[in-house]
Amino acid sequence: MENIARFTDEMVKNGLFAAPLIENKYPFADSRINNKRDLKLDHHILMNDSSIEHLSWRLMESHMGIMASMNFDEECEKENRSYLEVLKSVYIEMRDNLLAVYLSAPTVKKKHKTIEDAERELECAIRRMLDEEWITKRFLFLRAQYIEFSQIALDRVGEKSTNRNLYQRFLLLTGCKNSVTLKTS
Repeated sequence: MENIARFTDEMVKNGLFAAPLIENKYPFADSRINNKRDLKLDHHILMNDSSIEHLSWRLMESHMGIMASMNFDEECEKENRSYLEVLKSVYIEMRDNLLAVYLSAPTVKKKHKTIEDAERELECAIRRMLDEEWITKRFLFLRAQYIEFSQIALDRVGEKSTNRNLYQRFLLLTGCKNSVTLKTS
C-alpha cells in the first residue's frame, strides 16, 4: 500500500512538472482558462472525434459567411479594390479564424510571376479552408502532435536509446531540468 502511495505522489509531481510545458505550447490544454469565444477548442473537444467534426462544420460555416460578406461586385470596383485584394482580405479573415482554434492556414507564396497566379493560389487556399474534411484532417494532425508532445513531456517514452535521445533533446529545447536520471548508451 505504501508503494502505491509513493507511486501516486511521484506521478502527480511529474504531471505538475509537465503541465506548464504542455500549456505553454498548447494553451487550449489549460482548463482554468474560461474561453468565451463562439468557436473554441479545448482538450475534451480535441480528443473527441464527433466534437472535432462538429467544430469543423461550424468553422466551415463561419468561412462560408466570410465568403458571402466579401462579394466582389461593382461596389468593390468603385472603391478601386481589385479581385486580388478581395481574395487577400478573405484569406486573412479565414486564416485568423483558424488561428483562433490553433490551426494553421494553407501557406501562400508572397511573390508571384503574374496576378493570375496569385489569384489562383489564393483561390485554392480559400477552397481548402472551405472544405470540412480538410479542417477535420488539420484537427486530427493537431491532436497527434498534442498527444506526442504530452507523452514526451510526461516522460512516457520507450527505453530504447533513440527514444531517450529524443527526450534529452526535448529537455534541452525546453530548457528544463528534470530529476529523472536518463540512461545514455
